[in-house]
Formats: sequence, C-alpha cells, structure tokens
Amino acid sequence: MNSREQYDLVCKEGDCCACNACIDICPHKCIYFETDAYGYSYAVINKEQCVNCGLCKKTCSQLADNDFNYPKICYAAWSSDPETRFRSASGGIATEIYRAVIDDAGVICGVKMDQQFRAIFSIEEDFGVVGEFQNSKYVFSDTGEIYKEIAENIKTKNQKIVFVGLPCQVAGLLRYIKTLRLSNSNLITVDIVCHGVTPTRFLQEHISWISKSKKADATEVCFRDPNERTDTFTFSLKSGRKTFYKKRVDRNDYYQIGYHRGISYRNNCYNCKFARAERVGDITISDFPFVGRCVPTEYDSENVSCVLVNTDKGQELVNAMRNKGSIFADLRP
Repeated sequence: MNSREQYDLVCKEGDCCACNACIDICPHKCIYFETDAYGYSYAVINKEQCVNCGLCKKTCSQLADNDFNYPKICYAAWSSDPETRFRSASGGIATEIYRAVIDDAGVICGVKMDQQFRAIFSIEEDFGVVGEFQNSKYVFSDTGEIYKEIAENIKTKNQKIVFVGLPCQVAGLLRYIKTLRLSNSNLITVDIVCHGVTPTRFLQEHISWISKSKKADATEVCFRDPNERTDTFTFSLKSGRKTFYKKRVDRNDYYQIGYHRGISYRNNCYNCKFARAERVGDITISDFPFVGRCVPTEYDSENVSCVLVNTDKGQELVNAMRNKGSIFADLRP
C-alpha cells in the first residue's frame, strides 16, 4: 500500500518517533510503518481496515498531554563495581538499576544489538545478559512488541519491572499502559537524556562499507569503546575478538560526524517535545561532563553519571542502591 489515498497518519509524519505504541494498541492491526527512501519510518493507518476507534491517537505520546515531573534531586553517581563502571558509557548506573530490580525478583527491559546491527528491546530475568544492555547505542532502537510484553507482565505477575529507554519511548509505554487502564505501581521507568537517533539503515550501510574496505566481517559494534576510554567516544568494529576499525568522534568517521553534529537524525528529533527540563521517567540518567562547574568536586567527570530523581518511586530505588552500597551518589546542585 503506497497510495496516500489509502492511508491516514496517526500523527504528523515529522513528529512520529516510531515507538510502536499505536501499532500495539490497535485492535484491528491496521497500523504499520511506512519507510521512505532514506530509511525514516512513520506510522500510518490502513483506512480500509480502520474502524475509527481512536485508540491509536489516544495512545500516541506525540498527540497526548504527557505527565512530566521536574527533577527533585540531582546526583553525580557511579557503580561501586570497577568492572561495571569501566564497561559502561558513563558511571554504570543503568547496570546497577538492572541489578537492583533483578535482586528484588523483578524483570528488566533494555536495548541490545542483534547480529544485523539493529538495536532492539528485550525483557530479561537473568542479570547475566546485562552486559548486552551496557554501553550507548547511538542509533534508532526498535521497541517491537515490548509494550505488549510489559503489559502482559503487569497483568499476570506481581513483580517489579524496569524499562530503560529514550524519553519518547518511556512516554509511549506510559500512554500504552494508561490506555489499557493498567496499574503502573510495579513499573519503574528510566529515561536517558537523548542526543537524537539515526535510522538503522545508516548504521548498517556504514558498517557494510567499512567491512568491505577493510576486508573483514564485522561481528560487533561499539559506539564508546571502553578500551579507548568511553569519554573519547571511540566508534569501533570487531571481527571475533579482533578490533579492525576504531575512530574517535573527531577523526572523520562519517557516522560519528552525522550523529554527533546532529546531521543524520530522524525527523522527529529536530522538534522533540521531550527535550526539556521536565522528565517523563521516574529517573533520568546521562553523562555528567560538567560536574563540579557550580560546586567543585574531588573527582573528574570520567565515568560519572548524572542521576535525576523525578518521582518518589525513583527516589525509593536510588535509596535502595545507596543503602546497599552498589552505587556511590554525591548530591549535586
């Protein structure tokens, strides 16, 4: 189906963040993604199947009045485990959040890279797979049917579940849960301060081009290689255990240039409604490059996370990690 006469848009094409909430909520499965020549996807409605129930527009976070919270507290924080801190993009706080929820008999939801270099969401119960969630993925991440899986977990199991994703994805999940009239009391949401996302196709073509020029088959990609210090933002490719390509953000890697200079984002990223001080998640995490600028610190910014606590639920989790000693957290202005 390609004719504009045959479909409607859920929200404006340039606003759609492709979070999948509208597709998951549609009872007649008449919503799908249309992809343009550049790999940008957006949700469309098959008018021939649509019964005008309105659930898609009610659930769409781009159309809804989302619930925002201004951060209550700010911490500079990092994992107490040196290996976790080394492997993570900043301070390893997401990993410690996963650990805390698993230790409390809960389940975790994060993003891993598959063999086709697609960033995909996955629900896990075993902390042993958290290594695949670690480190930044500077590319579009596909939620797939993860909202449905989380909703099913809420319906059938009385256990905590933590979702770590971009603000638009957190908002999509919360709208989906709200539309289904489910309780979110066991759901903890963590939004990541987002720089924007590049379509998957851009990354796949870049890796393919490098692999051909280097005559190597890429099996692993890393956007902030810990072996080169994560604060250098070194993009690397491995074939098996051997690294055959690595370049820092300022060393003429085309993908890095496109991403870090804001050239190659999805269209919705340029008018993002979530790029604001108020947050949608219970907790917000990011790098903390300017820590100490207002009030001096005895530590530098390398491998340090900024942790914004936005809700009482978020504070409860942070307090639990601090009391257990799994993280160091320094109160900041």
